[in-house]
Amino acid sequence: MRKQACSSTVSFLIFFLLLVSIFSIVEAKTCKPSGKIKGKKPPEGECNQQNGSDCCEEGKLYTTYKCSPKVSGLTKAVLTINSFEKDGDGGGPSECDNKFHSDKTMVVALSTGWFNKEKRCFNNITIYGNGKRVKAMVVDECDSTQGCDDEHDYQPPCPNNIVDGSEAVWKALGVPTLSEDSLFRMSAEVLTLMDLLIQKLWLLAFLGVVVRNVQGRLIDGISNGVVKPSARQCQAPAIREPSSFVASSFPPEHVVVESKNLNFISL
Repeated sequence: MRKQACSSTVSFLIFFLLLVSIFSIVEAKTCKPSGKIKGKKPPEGECNQQNGSDCCEEGKLYTTYKCSPKVSGLTKAVLTINSFEKDGDGGGPSECDNKFHSDKTMVVALSTGWFNKEKRCFNNITIYGNGKRVKAMVVDECDSTQGCDDEHDYQPPCPNNIVDGSEAVWKALGVPTLSEDSLFRMSAEVLTLMDLLIQKLWLLAFLGVVVRNVQGRLIDGISNGVVKPSARQCQAPAIREPSSFVASSFPPEHVVVESKNLNFISL
């Protein structure tokens, strides 16, 4: 009976981990891509890279979205920087009022799904990040459905989880801009690699426990003529906290430094 109980414990743990993985995959796929567009190389002098914006690459396929992740009490988003001024990297006037806005004002653009066909124009949203909280007004759309053309300054479509803030928003949150931002991106990549390494080490430790249990069972069987489970066989293998496991299953853009992984409410 002890052998059966031990088997049930290990089976339950494996089932639990599979269940956590499935839930994280389902959460990540709540909003599915709507299609692809092929990139076009910007003509000479096009694609303003004032804030380090990406320019479309010839022939590269870019994913488009008509939706954004479901809004809850606290919704995770990725903060990007954008100029809302004339001749800035934001392109034309803002969608909500057909006007330009000073980068010293607290304004944002939202991904297409969250923008919701201008229904969130002039709404104030509360952004949490970097240990601070600020309010900003929605004035524009960060288009997730189109890009790589003159209207979008030959920039790729926005991801579906973007809060595109003015310089004033970044400063209010205490987030570095321009060249300093590259250090945060490097930190995010390092954190991602470290998380993957920890996950692999956990897997090796789990397999090590299983191997030791099997070896102990064989040794007991040889010495006593039958296979008897030892006390250590029924010890549950040490695992990481479920929240850490779920976090490691998120796309890389969610495994970022605190200042880039924001929560916003009041949408």
